[in-house]
Parts: sequence; C-alpha cells; structure tokens
Amino acid sequence: MNPGRCLVVFDFDHTLVDDNSDPWVLQLLRKAELEVSTMRRSGTCWTDCMQRGFRLLHQSGITRETIRERLELIPLTNSMKQTLHLLSSHPRNDVIIISDSNSVFIDIVLSHHGLSGMFKAILTNPAHFDADGLLCVSYHCRIPHHCHRRCPPNMCKGLILQRFLQESKSEGTCYEKVVYIGDGRGDFCACLGLGRGDVAMARKGYSLLDMLTSASGHDELKAELVEWSSGDDLLKFFETS
Repeated sequence: MNPGRCLVVFDFDHTLVDDNSDPWVLQLLRKAELEVSTMRRSGTCWTDCMQRGFRLLHQSGITRETIRERLELIPLTNSMKQTLHLLSSHPRNDVIIISDSNSVFIDIVLSHHGLSGMFKAILTNPAHFDADGLLCVSYHCRIPHHCHRRCPPNMCKGLILQRFLQESKSEGTCYEKVVYIGDGRGDFCACLGLGRGDVAMARKGYSLLDMLTSASGHDELKAELVEWSSGDDLLKFFETS
C-alpha cells in the first residue's frame, strides 16, 4: 500500500460473501420469500420488508439456531480470507464494513469464519434477538438523511462513510486514501463521495459498475474506477498496490 494511512471499505452482500444474506435466510420459508417480495414491489423499504420476513420465520417456529446454521453456509467470496489477512498485516490499513444487511447476520458470518477481529468498525442496521427469539432489525440512520441520490431511508452509505471519516479525523486519524469495494446500487452514493486519489472497486456483472461507468463519463466520479470479478482480483490489487 501507499506510505500514507489507507481506509478499505467493504460492502457485505455479494462482496465479502458471495450471495445476499437476506434472501439466503428467507429461503428457510417460502411464505416469507413471497410476502417480502410482494412488499418490496410495493415500494416498502427493504429493512421493513425483512422485519416482516423475520416475524414470519419466528411465527413458523424457525429458531435463532436455525438462522445461525443457515448463515454459516453462505459462502465467502473466494480469496476473501487471504485478502483480509493481507490488509490486516499492514499497520497503516484500517478495514471497515458498510452494509445494508444487519449486525446479527454479519457477526454470525464473521465469527464462523474467524474474521471478527479484522474490522475497525461495522456500520450496518442494528439487530438483536428479543426474549421470545424474534430477530428485530432497525434503521441504521435514525434521523432522516434526505439524500438527493435517493438512498433508502434506513441507510445512506455516502453519509455514513463521510461521517466515519470526519469522526476519525477529529480523533487524530486522517486517511490519505480510501478504497471502496462494492457491487450494487446502495454503494453508488459512497463511491461518488470519494475524492481524487481514492479508488472505487465495482464488481463486474452487478449494477454498481454500470452506474459508476456512466457517472465517470459525466465527470461525476472523481475516484479511480477499478473492476473486479472475484476475490482473486482483490487479492492481486492489494498485493501490487
């Protein structure tokens, strides 16, 4: 890595893990899949859709242990462990997650793969199991963010990243470079907030790459745009950067 301090930001679904953790768990109950899909088509915020899905799982007798076992089966993106170990071996790197999944899902997956200590921060929707075993999830952004890029009401990743950078600076940590790794529409706002010298890494075959390619053509994207297809690409990028 470059001599200055570097912040590496990972999305979770289709980035750290090679699938989407929410639908992955909903597959435990067809009724939950169908109802969440219907709610989503009506324009309901995804976090609210998932809360309804969790309630249906709970009502059907699906336990927190079953959810945990299901999540432990979700595959990491190939070479992700090696990439994270490489990043953590350099003391000038800080690695964080910004994800529209939830804290319970991410904690289970990271713990299962022995990756829990790799991240300086995990910025996601707070979640917990209540006394009855129902998984409860809430919005990460408790105050309306009014993002002009139409980020969902529960989470504007651009705002979250800029707030993290500001708080880090106030605590004496300044980053010379930010590398943002993602795949989807939810990562777009954060990538457009990057500056010159930063890197936006967009996964090939997913919507973020098309959106950033278009933004780059209109001079909206200041950061360098780098495509990636697999974890092997990420590993090679950080080995040679």
